[in-house]
Amino acid sequence: MQNEAERMTPSVSGAKTAHSPERREFLRKAGITAILATLTNLDFPVDPASAGETSSGIEDEQFLAVSRVLTGCRDLDPVLSRRLRHALTGVFPEQVRQICALATTLDTNTTSDLLMTDAGAAHDALLTVNAAWYIGSVRNRTNAPMVAYADALMYRPVRDALPVPTYCRAEPGWWSQTPPLDHIASPETDRAPPPPPPVGVLGSTPRQSAIIPPAGRSSFSALPRETKDTR
Repeated sequence: MQNEAERMTPSVSGAKTAHSPERREFLRKAGITAILATLTNLDFPVDPASAGETSSGIEDEQFLAVSRVLTGCRDLDPVLSRRLRHALTGVFPEQVRQICALATTLDTNTTSDLLMTDAGAAHDALLTVNAAWYIGSVRNRTNAPMVAYADALMYRPVRDALPVPTYCRAEPGWWSQTPPLDHIASPETDRAPPPPPPVGVLGSTPRQSAIIPPAGRSSFSALPRETKDTR
């Protein structure tokens, strides 16, 4: 009976060995090594937006360069251009690649008309990009991805006198004030002067001579006489 009890009771030295600091440290290091080895072989999904911002810087610059020549606006916002390119890539990826390829053909003498003429197969892609800059969206339809609203190019020509819809331009009642005329053509100052009169023709209407009635007739003789009713 004593031998049986001794076999069932764990020894104190064995318990110390199982829970010793050296054993715990060994197991901790072994577990960390196994986890690191497992994570090294895993392919974690990468956020497309962050990957695009870090790996497509050249394409962003190419898209912006073509957009500036196409629209004729050299002050286009690079941040807005990057967002617009990413939105267009999700809808028209092939057209975006065509636009970026056109950047290699640009030089200091390239104009919008020349770019459209020499675009070839990328002509429709240029029209798509130009429309996106002006309406601020990749498509002109309901629920289309909206990239810009107040910064859309279609509001630039009238920005000095009209606000963007739903935006308040100034204090209440500002619309009753006279709009600024800084960029509005004045009909008085921009009107072309009248052409000079032809050679040999006086600039003013010549005087008209008085009409003299024939001799023996007064000036009132030609008027019809009133006849009396004798009935």
